[in-house]
Formats: sequence, C-alpha cells, structure tokens
Amino acid sequence: MSTPASPKKGKKDILDQHVIDIVPSRKSVVTCKDSDSIVDAFNLLIKNKILSVPVVDEKSGQPHAFIDAIDIVTHVADILLEGEMKEGFDKEIAKIEFGRYTCGQLAGYSQRDAYKTIRDNTTIQEALDKFRSAADQHRFAVVDASGKVLSILSQSQLVRSLLPYIQSTDLAGKTVGELRLGYKPVLSIPVDAPASQAFKKMQAAKVTGLAVLDAATSKLVGSISASDLKEIGSDASLFERVLLPVGEFWAETLKKPKRRDSRATSPTGGRRQVYFVTPQDTISTVFDKFSSTRVHRLFVVDEQSKPLGVISLKDIIDQISKFVEADSH
Repeated sequence: MSTPASPKKGKKDILDQHVIDIVPSRKSVVTCKDSDSIVDAFNLLIKNKILSVPVVDEKSGQPHAFIDAIDIVTHVADILLEGEMKEGFDKEIAKIEFGRYTCGQLAGYSQRDAYKTIRDNTTIQEALDKFRSAADQHRFAVVDASGKVLSILSQSQLVRSLLPYIQSTDLAGKTVGELRLGYKPVLSIPVDAPASQAFKKMQAAKVTGLAVLDAATSKLVGSISASDLKEIGSDASLFERVLLPVGEFWAETLKKPKRRDSRATSPTGGRRQVYFVTPQDTISTVFDKFSSTRVHRLFVVDEQSKPLGVISLKDIIDQISKFVEADSH
C-alpha cells in the first residue's frame, strides 16, 4: 500500500513554519574559542564550506560574536596596506602577521554582523521581519529556551525556504526589469587588476563580492568573493597569490577538479563561471537560481552582457517582506 502524499502547504502554512525546521540539523554547531588562532578559524570556514562561525567566550562558555570571511578579508587588507607603506611585500612576514591574531581579537573586525540570537520557535514571517529591520545582519544564532545554540539561520536558508511561497503568488511571474530589482551601481574590478585590490575594495565597501569586468569592453566576465580568499591557504602560506591579477588568481581555483559544478558560465562565454539574470527573467527564475546554486548575489546584465545591477539576498528578503505585508491586508 502506497504512502499518501503530504498535503501541499498553503502560503500561511509556509510563513508559520518555525525556523528550527529550515536550518541545518547538526549534533553540534561549529564554533571556535576566543583564544584560537585566526588560522584555526579560517581552516574551519574552508573545511566546513561556511562563511561564519560563532566565537565562544571561554569563561562563560557562551558564544558572544561571529567571525566571518569578511573579517578575514579586512585583516588581509590591513596586512596589504602595511606592506605598501613599507614599500615592499615579504610573504614570510605576511604569513606571520596573518596568523598571530586570535579569533577573539578579529571577531567582528569588519564591524558588521553583530552576534544576535533568534528563538527556535520563531516563525519564518517573524524571521523575515528581523532580517529586514537589521540592515547588516546576514545570520542569527538559533537558540532554545535555555539559550543553547542549536544552529545558524542565514539569509540564504531563509530565502530557500520561501521558494514554495513565491511560486504560489503573483510575484513569481513579475520580471526583474518590471520591479527594477537589484538596479543599482555595481561594485566591480577589471579582470587584469591585482586580486589584492579586489579584497581591499571589499573591505572598504564592507561587501563580500565584486563583479569582474573585461577591461576593454566592461562586460561581465566573472565575480570574486570573500570566500575566494581560501586560495592563500588557511595558514596564509600562499599569501603572495593575492598579488596576481584577478584572472591569474582565478586560475588557481580552476586548476582544482570539482566533482560537480552546476554554475552558469559568464554571459560572455569566459572561463570563469558567474551567476546572472536578465531584466526579462522572472522572480521565480531568480529564486530558483538562488535556491539551486546557494550563491549570495546574482548580477543583472543587459543584452551586451554589461551589468545593470546586482541582486543580493537582502534585496530578495526586502521584496518578499513588502509582498507579504501587502498580501496580508
């Protein structure tokens, strides 16, 4: 006898789900201690393919901060700036400088993503409101009634959980161009500029990624993000790679075999893969791409492959929140 299919969830059922039902189920949350080396934290990020870990106060035994990829980018940018001031770059000194700080010293160094918690029984709709009202908050620690950290809720997980909701609404059929979603100046860097310049630009703008453009045509050929910093090695033993042009810095990544790669190629057919949409694509397509690829930004390009804007997860959360608010009246 076959098992009856689960009833399809209505819009309200989706919004009333608790956040604990959509976050990764783990026996224990990956953390680091205040006294751990930044090398230990960076290794955790790389090994677990995550962008952030909670930092635990060793006296109280409780997390009190996040350390994330942009904190490490900020740290690297400082080392690069110091090297420039000395009119020279010494990779051994850079490696020592990189590793001599602790997690406690660098947690929150980029001055974004303060450590904030959210209860496990918070609904998805309530979580939407929390993310919308916290401009620089990309994640919350999910805690139970005793304050124990059960998991981490990220913007990406929240957006993925809302795909069924969007598909059941009129918003799904609207286009990127119609809503002018993501239409704003795009932070970018030429493909022949040093990767170090890209990371310094991320640090200055407090963003986790940039568009990479062809120097001659200004067409989109790829992107570079804070997570690409892993190419210097968790102990910064390959720190000198950041001095390479972005195109050559990419080559280090492209040398590595991947078991599976579902990413789209660049709109100009370049070797570096990048996710993008056009003004004619629907919001349903945007959600599908965010959900299936787990990227944190989608570039909007015109018919000449030149960037018109960039859609962030925050843009999506704001758009859904407005729609939910209007739909409830």
